[in-house]
Order: sequence, then C-alpha cells, then structure tokens
Amino acid sequence: MASFIIRGLAIAQADRKITSAQLDEELGLKSGYIAKRSGVQHRFYLNAKTSQSEFAATAVKQALKQAHLRKSDLDLLISTSAVPEQAIPSTACFVAHHLGLPKGTPAFDINASCLGFLVSLFTAINLLETQAYKRIAVVASDLASRGLNWNDLHSAPIFGDGAAAIIIESATQAVNSEGKLANCLAYLFETYAEGRHFCEIKAGGTRINSTTEMTETDFQFSMDGKAVFKIAMQKLEKFIEKLLAQANLTYQDIDCVVLHQASHLGMEHAIHRMKFKPDTIVNIYSEHGNQVSASIPTTLFYADQKDKLAKGNKVLLLGTAAGFSIGGMILGL
Repeated sequence: MASFIIRGLAIAQADRKITSAQLDEELGLKSGYIAKRSGVQHRFYLNAKTSQSEFAATAVKQALKQAHLRKSDLDLLISTSAVPEQAIPSTACFVAHHLGLPKGTPAFDINASCLGFLVSLFTAINLLETQAYKRIAVVASDLASRGLNWNDLHSAPIFGDGAAAIIIESATQAVNSEGKLANCLAYLFETYAEGRHFCEIKAGGTRINSTTEMTETDFQFSMDGKAVFKIAMQKLEKFIEKLLAQANLTYQDIDCVVLHQASHLGMEHAIHRMKFKPDTIVNIYSEHGNQVSASIPTTLFYADQKDKLAKGNKVLLLGTAAGFSIGGMILGL
C-alpha cells in the first residue's frame, strides 16, 4: 500500500463543441443517426491552431492553480497519450516548454494507449515512494479528431479531444500539505497480444512510413469494435475479481467507479451488467465521448466535482486499451 497526496486535478476543455446533429448535417445523414449509433450527444474538438502540447500545458496550469503551486514546485513531468504530438522527441518536452518549467526539470512520455494515465499515475506513485521526487505532474492528452476516418461511422463519431492533469506529492516528505491523502490499495495491468490489431493506426512508425508503401487510411484510426467487445467480455470479470482480491474488497465496497469511457455499448454493460452499485459509476460519455488517454483522468475530475473522492471512499479506476490491455487501480481516500 503506497500513500500519496493529490494536490491538484484539472482538465482543459477543447473549444469546439460538436453535436451529433451537426455531424448528421455535415455527413448528409438522417437526423438522429449519429446520436443513436454513437451514444454521444456532443463531444469537443480542439481548434487546428492549438497544438496538443499547448492543450496539455493548459491542463497542468489549471491543476497547479487549484493546488496553489508554482511551476517551479514540480520535480517531474510525465506526459501520456495514445498518439503523441510527433514521433521524436517526447510530447513531454513540448509540454514542459509551454509550461515554462525551470531548465533541467525532467520530463518524459509513457504510452499505454487509453490506459496511459493509469500506468503513468502508478509509475508516479512508485517514484514518490523511492523519494527520488517530491511532487509530480501527470498529464494525459489526445486529439482524436485529427486522426479519424469518417468513412467508418462505427468508430469515428464516438471520439472527442481531451486533456487532464493531476499533481501528486509524497505523503512522507510533504510538510503541512493541502490536498487529499490517498492510498494505492491495488493495481493490475494485463495485455493480451492477440488483440494487437483490433484498434490501431498503422502508419507513423517504422512499420509504415514514407519509405514503404502506404495509403491515406494507414494514418487514420481503425477499430474492430465487435472483436474488442468480445475479448473484453471474456477477460474483464475475472480481471476485476483479481483486482478486488488484491485489496481484500468486494464489489459492494467500491464507492466510486471511474471508467474509461470507451463506447456506448461498454458503458451500458458496465451500468447494467457489472456487479457494482449503479450509482457508483461515473458516466460522462454522452457529453465527451471517448477521449482516449484523457478519458480516465477527465472522468476522475468529474467524480471529484461530484464529491465522490470524499474521505473514506474506495475509488476504482478501470479501463481497456489497444493492445489488447486491461488495467485497474483501487484508491483508498
């Protein structure tokens, strides 16, 4: 059990609110088609002039403001995204630039697709435990709108852009610290590589690039939704039971469930078929869609706004990701 303090938790909202009715009109579809198919009423897209790292930096600035901290108070910046700003260098370098972090402040990326925030947070918690750092910012950002294939109406309408940041600090090194004391009660991450092609963007790396044969769609997101849902249903229940057992808890002990807002079907399954109390599940899907790596921290932010991160509560962070991976963490507040 690792203890840490949550000092700040914030989001950056993209500036373009895109309703499903707008998409119906733009794509020449029958009114109500996109909302019915995607389960999203509206999602947010970032304007073309703002970079991903600027967007991420805005979320960190908001978290610093909430925590009453200065940028110089950060010892480390971890940035996570399913798709980075560019291949090299890390997106974290660009975020650090836009934040104006003191020269020499370490910054690096972690990529675990939609579970990037979960993996990054667990990494940060453990780095605090080593006492190598006192205060760490973790920021998740993804601009899904810039890589969608609008010929695929099964997947394209479900996505939105998002950025969210958390600032955590050592519970043992902090002095008169504000914020919420949290304990990491359990953590589990599993990957089933047979699902590696279920969700992918093929181009941009060493496999498909300007030196190889490629098509325009290689740079766009593709997903086999049925295959993803099938493997998730095969693995998820046993995964949750193992995670709960780590913390010696039951479904009924969980006070708040912060899910990756993956899809309409996924959220419906969670609410109606999982064994958690229905009112514990935070559901922001219809207003934000799937924000990829920013999904879980954005949902965590709204859970906090609804006072679900209250002292004494047990909070489950849970999701799936391309790969195919499943990840979960239980926090005791």
